[in-house]
Amino acid sequence: MGIKLTPANTLSRVNSPSEVKVGNTAKFTSFSLPFLKTQAPQFLAIWRSRFLPRLYEWAGMLANPWATNSDPAFASELMCIWCEVFPSLVGHKDDPAIEYVAAAALRTWRSDLGKAGLAMVNAYFAGKSSEEILDEITGLTLNPRFIQRDPDAPVGQRGAWLSELFLQVFIVHLADTMKVDSTAYPTGALSLCAASVERALDLWKTGVKTNKENFSDGLWGSATETYALSAAIITAEKWATIFDEASTLIARSKPVKRDAGRPLMDYALDPRAAICD
Repeated sequence: MGIKLTPANTLSRVNSPSEVKVGNTAKFTSFSLPFLKTQAPQFLAIWRSRFLPRLYEWAGMLANPWATNSDPAFASELMCIWCEVFPSLVGHKDDPAIEYVAAAALRTWRSDLGKAGLAMVNAYFAGKSSEEILDEITGLTLNPRFIQRDPDAPVGQRGAWLSELFLQVFIVHLADTMKVDSTAYPTGALSLCAASVERALDLWKTGVKTNKENFSDGLWGSATETYALSAAIITAEKWATIFDEASTLIARSKPVKRDAGRPLMDYALDPRAAICD
C-alpha cells in the first residue's frame, strides 16, 4: 500500500463548484472560491473586507452601474483586484467562481441601495397622513427637489446632492468603500442612489406605499443614466462638499443596509440631467 501524494498547488475548496448545480449549470457560492479549506475563514474575511469594497468602488465609478456584469472591463477588473488582494493566489485568477460570485455581489450591492432608498423614504413619511404625503410628493419629485438641501433657495444656493434624504442613501455606498483609495468620483453610485430615492418616492405617490415596482435596470436604468449626466459635471469642489456632508452623516448615523431607452435629445428635456445649485 503506497502513500498518495497531493501536489502542493492542488486546491481543496470548501465546496467544489460541481457540488451545487442548477440544471446542468454549476452554481457557485462564496464557498466555491479557490481558497484552501484551512485558509477559507481568513480568506473569506479578506474577500468581504477588501475584495468586495474594491469591486463596489469600481462599479460606483461607472456611468451605468446597472451594466457592471456586461461591462467590457469587468473580467479584467476582477483579475486586477484578485491579484492585488490575494497575491498568493494569482494562479487562480481565472477561476470561474470568482466572476460568478462577484457578479452576484454586485446585484446585491444594487439591491441594497434600492432597499436603503425605500427605508429612508419610509422613515421620512412615518407618522404622516395620506393627505400630508400627497402634498409633499409632488414638491419632492419636481425637478427633482429631493436632491436639494434647500430647494426654495435662490439658484446657486440650493445645495444640489446635499439633501439629507438623498445622502442617507449615498452613505450606504460610501460606508462600503470608505477604506478604498479612489481613482475617480463615484458618479455611478451617486446616480444609482438618486434613482433609488425617486423610485421609493414613486411607491408613495398615492399617499399610501405600494410594493408593485422593483428597483431594476428595466424600470430604473434610464433614470439612473439621466442622473449620471448631472453627476458627470459635478465639480471637484462640490464633490468635496458632498463627501464632507456625507462623512458627518456617517459619523452620527447607522446606514441602512430601465425603462425603455429614449433618444438622446429627450435627456436634454429631463430635469434629472440638469441638476444644479
